[in-house]
Amino acid sequence: MKAELVLKISMLDNIKKAENNRNEWITAYKKIAKEYPETENMSLLLIDRINKAFKIIKNREGIRLSGSFCGDTAFMDTMVEEEAKAEAELDGDFPLGNELDAEFALPYFQIIDLAKIQLGLANRVNPGVYCEYAYDVLIRKGFLYELDGRWQDALRCYCGVPTSSSVQNREYYCRRKVEEGGERLYKKGMELIKELNWGEAWYPLYKAAELEHTEAMAEIGYMTAYGLGCGRSIEEGLAYFLRAAEKGSNYACQVIWEMHDNGFYDVKAAEAKKWCEAAAKQGDKKSEARLEDGFDLRPVIEILQEQIDKGNIDALWYMAMELLSTKNDEKAVEYIEMAAEKGQLDALLFYAELYENPSNDDLYNEEKADEYYRKAAEKGSEKAILALGDRALKDTAVPFWKQAKDLDGVTENLREQHTAQFAWYLLAAEGGCVEVMPHIVTAYHYGYPTEKDQEQAFLWASRGADSGDSYAMYKVGYFYENALGCDKDMTAALMFYIQAAEAGISDAMNCLVDIYTNGRPGIPADKEKANRYLFMSGVGRD
Repeated sequence: MKAELVLKISMLDNIKKAENNRNEWITAYKKIAKEYPETENMSLLLIDRINKAFKIIKNREGIRLSGSFCGDTAFMDTMVEEEAKAEAELDGDFPLGNELDAEFALPYFQIIDLAKIQLGLANRVNPGVYCEYAYDVLIRKGFLYELDGRWQDALRCYCGVPTSSSVQNREYYCRRKVEEGGERLYKKGMELIKELNWGEAWYPLYKAAELEHTEAMAEIGYMTAYGLGCGRSIEEGLAYFLRAAEKGSNYACQVIWEMHDNGFYDVKAAEAKKWCEAAAKQGDKKSEARLEDGFDLRPVIEILQEQIDKGNIDALWYMAMELLSTKNDEKAVEYIEMAAEKGQLDALLFYAELYENPSNDDLYNEEKADEYYRKAAEKGSEKAILALGDRALKDTAVPFWKQAKDLDGVTENLREQHTAQFAWYLLAAEGGCVEVMPHIVTAYHYGYPTEKDQEQAFLWASRGADSGDSYAMYKVGYFYENALGCDKDMTAALMFYIQAAEAGISDAMNCLVDIYTNGRPGIPADKEKANRYLFMSGVGRD
């Protein structure tokens, strides 16, 4: 690395500027080392580096003033060779230790902030507050995101900066990192799917989809539409499929028309045909064969009526929705009533929510709301089961998992209500509702409103973690670290903490900061990792 770059000066600056900057760098390193003693050794190495860079420039200036380079080619060649060797020793494996990063970042940061970055304290650097045309703030934010491995966030920052070759190069670099990260996460998710481990596969595939990986979007669409490893939502699943199809995924195109064929009302015949044609154009033989059969493009109402005549109760609900979309509200209500009478789940939930809404003065009826929720719960509706749990709370808005941490003022009546809520939530968890599993963990861990049972707490945390719940992963790590309901296992605790932290759980980040700052038996302290998770947690940042 060029000595000028190390000192943060230009080729046109004089020796006085180099000396001033050297002193400023050394002052910054010493100040940081005093405030953060763990950086002292690295600070001494960087002070030695800055002195070496200044020595190179000073020697060069001395030779220039003496005129020794004039007419002595051999001397000049030797000097250039020695200087190149000395400058090569200025490189390092610390942040800004390579010329590419240093050349880009140095102009945008003050020396004190650059020193913090080099010493692994990037989380202590304030990039400033963005306002119109404050592109330097965006660049600083982008570079700090890069240091944290948040390539997509960095990319967004750089995309907001008007065209410049240096920023454009960083943008391309981050874009490649995003693509590489998406492909890596996609492959990891697909390997887990091969093992039928849908719960663990969901998170890497979801993160890959966030990174705009086309096939990951399609896979998440499939998992979401069919409730594999996550809560089921046809609407969200279809949205993922459509995004993937627009980006050219043949798999997404195929599944969209297959969803239509499998009776998914959300996919209309015209749309199914459109994507079937797109898949066929890409050479998909199955789609080509399906096109030969043709799609029923009759009016939706006509098709639904045919299904109703055949006894399809779901068609009653879809008919109502179709009529509502055409503003035929009176007729739609008739079909909703018929659907509810026959026990169609969407209609039961519709009436339950209608009767429980206090703003519906004429229809508000708690007993009827409970009646319809119970009917829906009997059909296995997760939404109805949770609603009945929440409706058990008559005297408080605080759920049992929040009350469990503070039992002051808990009356017998309140405990009974929380016990009823817990029973419904436990039923939902036993039915596979992942989002409530951490609440079940809390109840068993604290012993409210049920008996304390750390083995049950660990069991439910494990089930939640296996299904991809990031907070449950943190709790599993906590149980392993503290030998609650299981044997103490710091290796397993560390693994789960890391998974939870990477998924955004701040409690897990804080645990990792403590572990890597102080070390544990078999886990050495690692200041760089401690600083990384401290930065991720947001501590000390605006």
